[in-house]
This record gives sequence, C-alpha cells and structure tokens, in this order.
Amino acid sequence: MTERTFGQPATPRLDQDIERVLVVTAHPDDCDFGAAGTVAGWVDAGLKVTILLCTRGEQGGFDDFNREQMPLIREREQIAASAALGVTDVRFLGATATVGLNPPGSCNARSSRSSATSSPSGC
Repeated sequence: MTERTFGQPATPRLDQDIERVLVVTAHPDDCDFGAAGTVAGWVDAGLKVTILLCTRGEQGGFDDFNREQMPLIREREQIAASAALGVTDVRFLGATATVGLNPPGSCNARSSRSSATSSPSGC
C-alpha cells in the first residue's frame, strides 16, 4: 500500500500493480450509465471488479410496475448489465433510498465490511 503523510497527495499505483477494483454506487444502473466503458476496460485488462450497490433500486422503474417486485427486477437488470461487462461479483447492501442512506454512516459501515471481503487493491 502507498504510504501517505497527512496533507500530502498519495502516489498513484502503476496500472500493472492493480489486481482488484471495488465500484460503489447508490443505485442499480448508476455504474452502467456512469462508468460502463471504464469497467469493461478493467475487466478486459484482467482486473477482478466488484460492483457494490447501496440500494436495491426499489424506487426506480415506471409507475405501472408492481412496486413490490421492483427490487427484484432492478437486481436482475443490474446482474445482467454487469455480466455484459464481464463482472460476476455484484453485491447489494439492501439500504432504501429514503432510510438506509441516512445517516451516511449506516451505508459506510456496510460498504466497509463488503470491501474487506472483496479486498480491492489498496484497501
């Protein structure tokens, strides 16, 4: 791990020294719309990518969908989209957008536990 002195920027790792990446987003499809090309490039380069989502997407979709089924639908969509990029490790923390993301520390604690089990480089 690169050592840091308080107030000093960290020295970036060389690309060949990185083995794993942890992508953390709030909702299903955030990663796909915001970073799919980057994630696909990491997978193509041989990195193990884990996508960690704070929510299950229960508030997404359209009004004519059964709201109770929405989390399962969004999870399936996210797993399929991730698979298209070559990512097989997709995790959902299960927070709700109205409760689980507030206070911020509640999601932080759960994402810390997940990062420990996925062991991204530099953590």
